Amino acid sequence: MKSVSAALMMLLLTTALSAQVQYTDIEPDTLIADNNVAPGQYELDLDGDGSVDFFFMHFYYPVPVYVLSIYTQYFQTHEILTTMDSKVAALERLEQIDESRNFWTCTAQGGQSTGLSFADEWRGSEDRFIGLRVFDGQHWKYGWVQAAVAADESSITLRGYAVQMSADTPIIAGETGVSAVAGRTEPAAPRIVVEGRTVSIDAGLPGRLHASIHDILGKPRMQRSIDGTRLSLDLSPLSDGIYFLRVLSGGRETIRRVSLTGNR
Repeated sequence: MKSVSAALMMLLLTTALSAQVQYTDIEPDTLIADNNVAPGQYELDLDGDGSVDFFFMHFYYPVPVYVLSIYTQYFQTHEILTTMDSKVAALERLEQIDESRNFWTCTAQGGQSTGLSFADEWRGSEDRFIGLRVFDGQHWKYGWVQAAVAADESSITLRGYAVQMSADTPIIAGETGVSAVAGRTEPAAPRIVVEGRTVSIDAGLPGRLHASIHDILGKPRMQRSIDGTRLSLDLSPLSDGIYFLRVLSGGRETIRRVSLTGNR
């Protein structure tokens, strides 16, 4: 009788925890691929609090070499589950994601600010998961993103994501709980054009528009704000290198990688 009661309690506990899982079906699936003009990008608000927690980037180099990366949002402490050699771990369905996993990495701090590449196990995958966790100032919330990476790494497709809203509680890769949010609507991203060392931004809708340039260590190098829809930045004073453009508009934050070489 005791064993039956214990099993029943475990079932009820599992059901209660699953009810705390917030799942979002990315519909239609989002394909991220560089168009040889601007990097492909996706911004992820894992816990649905209105702010971006992570962002994905896809780059193409003329060799050709495809580069897939995931970043922690700037000025945040959120972390990505990685392998021993600091690459994004490819989790199988039903793997548990919690504090016991050995390697968690925040790219917004220290030398990891250039982003994390994907482990070899991702190539050609159709059913793999990225382990993520967000920090609310006191506790961790664990989550996952389902993704498929082309065999030649020419693209990455994001299919859905979930977060365990009960703090410091594990989540299972692929676990969706008892309800789902289909196709969460996001504000339209501003139009960003980089020509040489000039950045032009068109927010589309009027309001407060703020843009800043940061180096790869996250240090602000240039910024400008206006009340309007368009602004431009002259990056001529900056040295050659990799920078990140941060645009705030309409409650949305957009991060864009900018590479400066010559043409000063």
